[in-house]
Amino acid sequence: MPKTAPHATKTGALPDDVDQERRSFLRHLQWIAMTSGVLGGCGGNGSSSTTPPPADSPNILAIVIDDLNDWVGFLGANPQVKTPNMDALAARATVFRRNYCNVPLCNPSRSSFWSGLSPQHTQVFDNSTSLKSTTPTAVNLPDYLAANGYASALYGKIYHTYHMVDEPYPEHVPDRNLVCSGYPNMVTEGLFDWGGMDVDDSLMPDYTYTRQGIDFLAGASTERPFFLGVGLVRTHVAWYVPQKWLDMFPLESIQVPTVPADDLADVPAEGRALALKYNFQDCIQRQGKWAEAVQAYLASIAFVDAQVGRLLAALDASPHKDNTIVVLLSDNGFHLGQKFHWHKEALWEETTRVPLVIRDRGQTTGATVDAAVSLLDLCPTLLDLCGLPGPYGMDGNSLLPLLRNPATAWDKPVLMTFGVTDTQDHFTGLFDYAVRSNQYRYIQYHEGGRELYVEGSDPNEFTNVAGDASHADVIAQLAAYVPT
Repeated sequence: MPKTAPHATKTGALPDDVDQERRSFLRHLQWIAMTSGVLGGCGGNGSSSTTPPPADSPNILAIVIDDLNDWVGFLGANPQVKTPNMDALAARATVFRRNYCNVPLCNPSRSSFWSGLSPQHTQVFDNSTSLKSTTPTAVNLPDYLAANGYASALYGKIYHTYHMVDEPYPEHVPDRNLVCSGYPNMVTEGLFDWGGMDVDDSLMPDYTYTRQGIDFLAGASTERPFFLGVGLVRTHVAWYVPQKWLDMFPLESIQVPTVPADDLADVPAEGRALALKYNFQDCIQRQGKWAEAVQAYLASIAFVDAQVGRLLAALDASPHKDNTIVVLLSDNGFHLGQKFHWHKEALWEETTRVPLVIRDRGQTTGATVDAAVSLLDLCPTLLDLCGLPGPYGMDGNSLLPLLRNPATAWDKPVLMTFGVTDTQDHFTGLFDYAVRSNQYRYIQYHEGGRELYVEGSDPNEFTNVAGDASHADVIAQLAAYVPT
């Protein structure tokens, strides 16, 4: 719902009229959440249990980071990142190096991985459709665990709609991206903008969500297992962070992604249209802001990493340390100029490859899994670790065999779905698909265009070899995973 973005002072205070407008908007979002049934147990201890949990049930701490692509130290995709806390977790956990979202958009992705149902079954393809409206029988994992004896507490952005807290903004918005930020037809939270602020970390929403998680850990009983979800949002635009985080990445040292001038030359027309839909690359370059945008994304990652560190330190200092599974993931990736694309809503590697780290209780040494997996595998995996059967047959695969032996043979290509939207971002009923195997990425567009990338020799996906007859068998094998 378009709305003029409010102007705020550097201390986060809002003029009375704007503050009232913002609070009205937040109340509207919360009303949507409650009436659509997707709010779950946000901010509380969840629903009352109807079934006792299995004996010796583990706790679960799930950290969900918004729009974080593979720019984390433990995945090695970008040498500029500073993620010491996530890297420390990865060093004593299992890292799934080729993990993919099933839909490159927040709400469809979260609806899928929390319910364990593919987007073909959830029928959620945009950010305005609720899971309960399309699939009333679907059950989100936190609610299912609450019904099986778990205390359930969710803070921040676990589902797409969540309890929002006030945050500071720069004195003037948009602060840096004055051409294509979306202002004034978008609320400030969604502006494609960035900037530094002279504020303390404690004023940021993610700091609050983390503190709420820390407080929960301090008060949680050891007599009853819990599911604690903390959703961190700052890697989502707008990238407004305290200035000190930007200062960690001097602008003159920023390296922007390498993008060949002809990178879209071998991409089908549908793919080119998708890459250039919002014309962000052109407007960013005309303003000379590419390095600034990359700097702000790196700064946002570093800020979020610090919150991860606070939360994990609290867990390690708590009596729950040895009985808690820790999961860290993101809902979808994000392009920063690769393929001349910005944002998500695409099916290339940068938009779909996301971190997935699982630390089983008692695990102290790190392991890596190179096989392709997906977020759809999260629910069946956690249910296996909890010794619970689940509310229905799920569409993903339990990753328990890989957790027990990361070298286990695993060849289960991942299907990714993107619901095509029009110029007003309305779902058209058409679909583009990608299939990611251990060696290849195959993309099939709704009008028939195709892409194929050999990931081992072309990790940046610069060369589309779909027209090469020598790959016809590979295309046929991967195309068989595309719904008809």
